[in-house]
Amino acid sequence: LTFETALKLRGGPSLVLAHSLGNNVFRYFLEWLKLEIPPKQYIKWLDEHIHAYFAVGSPFLGATQSVKATLSGETSGLPVSEGTARLMFNSFGSSLWMMPFSKYCRADNKYWKHFSGGTRKDHHIHQCDEQEFRSNYSGWPTNLINIEIPSIRGLEAYPSVSEVAHNNFSSIECGLPTQLSFSAREISDGTFFKAIEDYDPESKRLLHLLEKSYHGDPVLNPLTPWDRPPIKNIFCIYGIDSKTELITLW
Repeated sequence: LTFETALKLRGGPSLVLAHSLGNNVFRYFLEWLKLEIPPKQYIKWLDEHIHAYFAVGSPFLGATQSVKATLSGETSGLPVSEGTARLMFNSFGSSLWMMPFSKYCRADNKYWKHFSGGTRKDHHIHQCDEQEFRSNYSGWPTNLINIEIPSIRGLEAYPSVSEVAHNNFSSIECGLPTQLSFSAREISDGTFFKAIEDYDPESKRLLHLLEKSYHGDPVLNPLTPWDRPPIKNIFCIYGIDSKTELITLW
């Protein structure tokens, strides 16, 4: 409605300036628009209504800071404890929207499925290409989470470490923890939350939120790589010389 109003009042297309999570919101709008108007009208609508898109600090593959906020809390300078900040952050439906994800895994194409007679209420099928399994870190520089599991409970939810658990069984019997690492894909597909749900009550709720509101969203699974939108002018803007966290320990 805002784009339509701007076009009528000003007689020309708008400039879109999105910052951080706002880029994910704009992406969702574009995917929703694909399903609302005929394919031939989609490009025409964008040409008429959007002159340029400025993506400022866009988390195109997610943001590691959201992992820290989810697991241990991120106060961002607020006068609250990290525990309170964690509970507050995890109460937001959008808390998982900037979780890191793999550059090699995509959901099924709901756009073509919709226009070929499919239903928009189906869950997205998550598919990864061979590069995901040939590489170790889902296109990131390293694994994003390193944790210690105090027992073998919950390891069945993480099949890739079952062999590790078996090899370390004698250590576990002595009460020594098992160290596990998780990639971006294993965060976004819920593998990590399944692995720790026996030890962290918050994980069950986050897993439910992930499956219902992200994997099961009728328009888009946002924890998948972007395709360049067919907007004529796109500018990606980032700061430089700013250190960012690569690994979150929990």
